[in-house]
Amino acid sequence: MSPPRRWRIIASSFTLVELLVVIAIIAILAALLFPALSLARSAARSAYCLNNIKQYGMAMCMYRNDNDDYFAPLASLNPPEHPSYRKQYAEFIFGYDDYVGKSKDSSKSKILQCPSWGGDGPFYTDGHGGYYMYSYNYNRTYIAHDTNPIRGCRVRNPSGTLLFGEPGYKVAWGAQSGQIVGAVSMTAPFCEHSGALSGGGQGNQYLRHMNMSQTNVAWVDGHATSVARGNTRPAKKPFCKYTPWSYDGGMVYIGERDELYDLE
Repeated sequence: MSPPRRWRIIASSFTLVELLVVIAIIAILAALLFPALSLARSAARSAYCLNNIKQYGMAMCMYRNDNDDYFAPLASLNPPEHPSYRKQYAEFIFGYDDYVGKSKDSSKSKILQCPSWGGDGPFYTDGHGGYYMYSYNYNRTYIAHDTNPIRGCRVRNPSGTLLFGEPGYKVAWGAQSGQIVGAVSMTAPFCEHSGALSGGGQGNQYLRHMNMSQTNVAWVDGHATSVARGNTRPAKKPFCKYTPWSYDGGMVYIGERDELYDLE
């Protein structure tokens, strides 16, 4: 029997052309994958935010159970020891009780910030003054009513009345001109119905997610949803007091007029 045939292995290397072809293929694949990955990250941030705002809605339900069905006021003129004192919105949202979480607990304070929020971070006070910054705002026009909040029984359609949203406030001066840096209270575009707080058009929502195509909101009954751009309308001056001269298309009102903000 003849001995087995031995094959000689010849070492070879890529040519420059072959290397360039491989690099080009990798670049094409990366260009195809990056938009999908970016969209997936945006969807994940939106889902995280939606969970945050849903917790606010549920926490407000618990607050109402403890306060004779009253919502939290936007502000309170009475001192805490006053019999009619109710925790104002800033205290409620910053967790000076067990509705949302203690403000000094950094792990719980993450609920204050949407992961897509590019504005000011929250800062804490004693809950009785100061200018509060956070990622979410509250229906000031019909629900909080400044220092005189309504009771839940007045809302005829709890599943269709806005409670919390994602605000946008652009400064129009200084080094940060045109940037979303702050939050203002949610106010309806036109305050024409009975029970509305005067001064409509001061606060509005921002299309913060999915390439400025959707925003998240919570409703009076505690559930939360994402609202697509098609279900909003631009919040331009003169109706939006805080929209600057340079409008980027992200500032919107939910719905057409006041139908999703009011008590009807």
